[in-house]
Amino acid sequence: MNLTKERCAPETKADNWNLIDWDKIKRLVKSLQLRIAKAIRECKYNKVKTLRWLLTPLNLKI
Repeated sequence: MNLTKERCAPETKADNWNLIDWDKIKRLVKSLQLRIAKAIRECKYNKVKTLRWLLTPLNLKI
């Protein structure tokens, strides 16, 4: 029986994890969260939907 350990991500991608500017990501996420809260207070629900979409990982511009 051949047991192999499965990995969550290829090693080449895992190495890039340390290259992410986490401070920049935190600032971007906080800014979007504040904008979402403001849009909710102003009952601008279409704006909330758009901002929430921007907050998804695939849409964050690093």
